Parts: sequence; C-alpha cells; structure tokens
Amino acid sequence: MESSVPANNSQLKEPTQNERGFKILYWIWVLMLFLPERLISFYIPPLQFLRSLPTILLALALVVWFTSNTEKYKYKWFALFLVSLLISSLLAENTGRARVVLRLVLEYYILALITFSFISNKYRTDKLMFLFMLQFLYLGIWGIIGGGLVKWDYILNEEDAYGPLMGIGVAYCYYYFSVQKKSMAKTLALIALCTCIVGVVISFARGAFLVLVATLIYLLVKSGNFVKGILFIGIACVIIIVATSIIFPDNAFWKEMQTSAEGTSSGTGRDRKVLWSIAWEEYKDNIIIGVGPLNFGVAAAHYLNRVKDTGNYRPDTIWGRALHNAYFQILCELGTFGIIIFIMILYDFFKTNKATIRYTPTSCDSELDNLTLKQTKHLVTGIKVAMIAFLLNAFFYDIIYYSWFWILLILNRMLYINIFQEKLFFNPSP
Repeated sequence: MESSVPANNSQLKEPTQNERGFKILYWIWVLMLFLPERLISFYIPPLQFLRSLPTILLALALVVWFTSNTEKYKYKWFALFLVSLLISSLLAENTGRARVVLRLVLEYYILALITFSFISNKYRTDKLMFLFMLQFLYLGIWGIIGGGLVKWDYILNEEDAYGPLMGIGVAYCYYYFSVQKKSMAKTLALIALCTCIVGVVISFARGAFLVLVATLIYLLVKSGNFVKGILFIGIACVIIIVATSIIFPDNAFWKEMQTSAEGTSSGTGRDRKVLWSIAWEEYKDNIIIGVGPLNFGVAAAHYLNRVKDTGNYRPDTIWGRALHNAYFQILCELGTFGIIIFIMILYDFFKTNKATIRYTPTSCDSELDNLTLKQTKHLVTGIKVAMIAFLLNAFFYDIIYYSWFWILLILNRMLYINIFQEKLFFNPSP
C-alpha cells in the first residue's frame, strides 16, 4: 500500500477534531509520568489534596470521551484482568489493600481506552512518545540526587523500585535516541540513556544490574550494526565503571554484585526462597482466585508453619511483607484465573507488537514519510525491549501493580491501532 501523505510539514500540525479530549488526555499523561502532585505535596503537606488531580482529570476525560463521536476501542485481556482483580478483591482478607490495586488498574484501563481514541495521528503519537522518554530523564535525575531514591515518591523512594525503572528506561531510550534526527529530542534521549545507566548503578540493586547487563547484551545482538553496537556497549561500560568508582569507593559495588552468586543458600536469596515457598502454599489453598491483591503478606502468617525453613520470620513480622517476585505474586494473589489472563495479556502484547512492525509499510514516496516509518518501527521495538526488561526485573521485584507494566501495554496497543487503522501514515491529520 502506497502512502498518500504529502511531504508537507503543515499536515503534521495539531488537528482540531477532538482537540479538547486530546488536551485533557495530554495533561493526564504529564501527571501520570512526571508525578508533580506527589512532588509538591511532599514538600508542602497541606497540598495533599493535589494527589487527587490525576483522578479528577481522568474522570473529566472519560466524560469527554464518552460524549464525543470518536471511535471507541476495546482491550479484552486488560478488561478480563480487571475482572479477576475484582473477584479476588471481594474475597480478600484485607479488602482495603485489594481495593487500592483495583482502583489503580481501573484508572489505567480507562486511560487506555481514552488514549486509543484521542492519540490518532503522528503529531499526537510523537508528543506522547517524547513524554515517555523524558520521564526517564526526569526521574533518573531525581534518583541520582537522592542517592538511588526519588524521596518524594512513595514508590520510587526505595532502590528496588528506582533501579528496575531505570533499567526499563535504558531499553526504551536507546531506541528512541537511535532513530531521532539531530535535534533537541535526540540530545535529551542520549542524556536520558546515560542517566538511566547511572541510575541502575546508584540504586545498588543487584537484580536491576543483572537485568541491565542482559539488556545491553540483547541490544548488541539485535543492533543490526555490529560496530555501532560494540561502540554503544563500550560507552555503557565506561559509564558503569566511572559511576561505580565515584559513587562506591573501595570496590563496594562489585563486591555487592558478587553476592548474587549465593543463590538461595544465604542472604536475600534464602529470604526470597522462604517467601516464595509461602506464596506457593497460599496458592495451593486458593487455587482459583488467590488470596487477593496485595494480600500475600496479610495471609502469610496462616501458612508460615507449612514451610520448613522460615528464616527469621514469625507470624507477627511477616504481615505486609513484599514477595520480591511478580509472578509468584500474581499466582498466589489472583490464582489460576489471574495467572492465565496475565499470560494471555503478554501473548497479546508480543503478538500485536510483532504485527505492528510487520504491517508498517517498508517505504513511502517522500523522505519525511520514510523517516516516519523508521521512527515507528524503532519505537515499537523500544516498547518491546522495555517490556522484556520489565519482565526480567519482575523475577526479582514485585512490581506488577506499578504503572510501568500498564503504560507499556497502552503504548504498544496504541501504536498497533494507529497502524492498522491507517492513522499514523495515511491519515496524519484527521
């Protein structure tokens, strides 16, 4: 299919149709990615009410979306996951903790539906993908300032959250940078990429560093240009070595990373073995719908006596304990129903990602359109590798209910819809 898009930049300007919905949606994404309400309320506690702003704007956008004549889309597996959360929440021991997760995932589902409708051309897609890249630079800098913590955020104020996020950023920023022309966006992407690498190092999180190494190897293998790939890996290694020598004197960083070889015989490896064993016992007794979202630690006290090696845990100390594995978390908290839907979500993600790349036109008539094609394929690939980095980190950290997973799902399907509805190339300014 040939492109009918003229090489006129005026066609890439902001369209007027559904402009109100897009503007509201854009600011929702700004709040979701950059979290200014959390920053402000942390330093000015009387302004805690600002934390409700994203939800209020999302409700407003939902009204605009529902009353507009824009095309509506479905996301079946996302919706079914919400159903599994709802059922499991109703029967959870601590329904308050479960409702927190249910509300957050519901908001991301609503955000997905609105995004699919209002991000409908190249101009809007570019703005959103740029925001997604920029958040890694923004949060990365805050984390470096905080010594591996974003102190004003209730999630990123620990290394085991900040480190994995930076690893995801390395994957996406690499592809975003590689396809940009010489521009401010390319410069910012390069800075973001370097910041994310330093961010993983300063987090001092062993799992996140192992995932970073795996990601760098993957990028080298898939680079398509071995010389450029080797050059990038070399630069990344220099950044890591310099950062570790400055931030962690006396070889402290590498000594900590070496403890990853301990396995499950001692240290945190043994601790996680205990937690995962408890999760398995919970699953066996709640095989269909699990113990409820965020209820692993709540229910753990009832199953501690079934585990032979309980370490230092007692029923009164394990309540609310993090599981440090997203897959065991879904298994024990949402049961067989939840884990099957989760697997189908991942299958759908990679299937649509592959289809988006496959059905993106190979060439167009103009140089501008060909650049758009190349950018799109790189962004779609960047989303895929970012998801792979997330899934690897999920083996070490219970991060499944954080926003990162759901945002990657939304961006991936958004690009898929735009390609298959011929919006990104053939109808850029509806």
